[in-house]
Order: sequence, then structure tokens, then C-alpha cells
Amino acid sequence: MPIKVLLVDDQPMARQALRGVLEGSRHLEVLAEAASAEEALKLVERLEPDVVVMDIVLPRIGGIEATRRIKTSHPTTRIVGVSFYTYASLVGELEKAGMSAFVAKDESYELLNSTILHVCRETGHSPAPERARPDSSATSKPDLSS
Repeated sequence: MPIKVLLVDDQPMARQALRGVLEGSRHLEVLAEAASAEEALKLVERLEPDVVVMDIVLPRIGGIEATRRIKTSHPTTRIVGVSFYTYASLVGELEKAGMSAFVAKDESYELLNSTILHVCRETGHSPAPERARPDSSATSKPDLSS
């Protein structure tokens, strides 16, 4: 069973890029996208994703406060923060809020993918091995699970 992911970013282009890359992983399923923390909170209640990939800088309710709220209502949901801002005090606030991991937006998509897999393994949710798909040789992806 793939890891269920919710994407949260107020920038449509960022959400589309993240979706495109993460959907290329056989271990991940993007359930939905949210443009705000308020929308994300509703979607977490309804969809119960395994992981929320959350932009830290969002209008109105920021990613840190949204993380606190999600962790209060869904403590097993992992949150992976993403941002261009990487200063130490921000990372400390993210940890206090309950964020599982942080990936700077200037890092590679492969790092984000492997970070999602890592935080799920740490909490006991590993994707089930996938059966071969028809034409899998034409669309094979590197296995990032090792």
C-alpha cells in the first residue's frame, strides 16, 4: 500500500511540481493539494494522510501552527516541512511543533522523496512491495527504499 500524501503550499506552481515528482514514486500516492493551512486542516480530517508535505510560510495560519493543530488531532500523521528559509531558530520551532523532518526548497526532489520514506519507516509505516506493472520496464523508476 502506498504512503498517502497531502501537499500544502500557497504557490500553485510549487504544488504542481511537487505532485508531478511525488506521483512518479511507486511508494507515494498524492491524495490532494491544499493552498492554505485552513484547507489542509479540513483535508487531514477527511482524508487522514500518512504524511503532510507542508510549506512553512503560508498566509493567515502558518505551517508551524498548522503542524501543531494537525499533531494534536492526528498524532501519527508525519509532517515534512518545506521552505526556502532555513535558519536555525525556524528549524527549532518546527521540531517543537512536532514536525517530523524539514527539507529546504532548494534541495533535490530525490531528497524530499527519501525523507518522506524515512519518516514513515521510523514510525512503522513502510510501503508494501509493489508488484510489477505492465510495461514496467518502460517506466521503471529507481528504487529509493534502500
